[in-house]
Amino acid sequence: MIQTIAELAPLLKARKLSPVELVRDLLNRIEAVNPKVNAFITVTGEQALEQAGKAEKEIGRGHYLGPLHGVPYAVKDLLATKGIRTSNGSQATAQWIPDYDSTVTTRLNRAGAILIGKLNLLEFAMGSGQKGLTGPAKNPWDLAYSPSGSSSGSGAAVAAGMVPLSIGSDTGGSIRGPAKSCGVVGLKPTYGRISRYGVTTLSWTLDHVGPMAKTVAGVAHMLRAIAGADPQDHTAAASPVPDYAKSLTGNIQGLRIGVADAYFFKNVHPETDAALRAALVVLQKLGAVLVDVRVEHAALCSPASGIILGAESAAFH
Repeated sequence: MIQTIAELAPLLKARKLSPVELVRDLLNRIEAVNPKVNAFITVTGEQALEQAGKAEKEIGRGHYLGPLHGVPYAVKDLLATKGIRTSNGSQATAQWIPDYDSTVTTRLNRAGAILIGKLNLLEFAMGSGQKGLTGPAKNPWDLAYSPSGSSSGSGAAVAAGMVPLSIGSDTGGSIRGPAKSCGVVGLKPTYGRISRYGVTTLSWTLDHVGPMAKTVAGVAHMLRAIAGADPQDHTAAASPVPDYAKSLTGNIQGLRIGVADAYFFKNVHPETDAALRAALVVLQKLGAVLVDVRVEHAALCSPASGIILGAESAAFH
């Protein structure tokens, strides 16, 4: 099954692949795999097929919107979706149906992407994952293992080939954890790069929303679509949004890479340490410049963020 933007976009643009057939294939995949992986809380099959038919007609008329047009995506079930249940993974909001869309889903829809469902998460992006609305998601590589949280469904759904693109949120590692555990690409963007309007708050100081995909290119195309200023979120930065995918040339000559060896490489498993250092050697051979970075008081980051997260989540809830 084709699962990357680099493969999907040219086929959809050239009308060699129908968005309707793509959605049907993914719905069949979800039906077969999700009972084991438990990545989806809600599947929006009927609406997705309707949107796919619309995308097919638009592309057929030459109104191609870009690399996301006709490509299905799914979002962590704390992003508001108009007319579609947004449960936050909790019994407390299990039947909440918003009458508005988050900025992220609005922008993805505007880019022609097709929402195919809402994804599992730790309850309100913080709970244990054991007593949430539908129970924990499983790691598709080995069902005995966790896909990590809190964006567990977002990582597992992409890794299991149930959807090519997903959205997660990250307050203390909740995009990066599932990305590394499921073997996909996830990006926690710079604070303010992506609007959080319509995303249930955990900690307004620490919350981020970000894309997940099989490849860096998929994440780059999603980031371009969803980034930017938003009058409905005063924390969303007004900085220009570049075409991130254009920088993916493979040439990293002169690229400066910060290495925070003094703190962040300590207390890691020897195999992990060896793999990190081997990767740095490869990057250096490809032309990157390694720069030693000292982060003052790095050891205080975890307890400080814990205090902020605990206080702000208590205040919000």
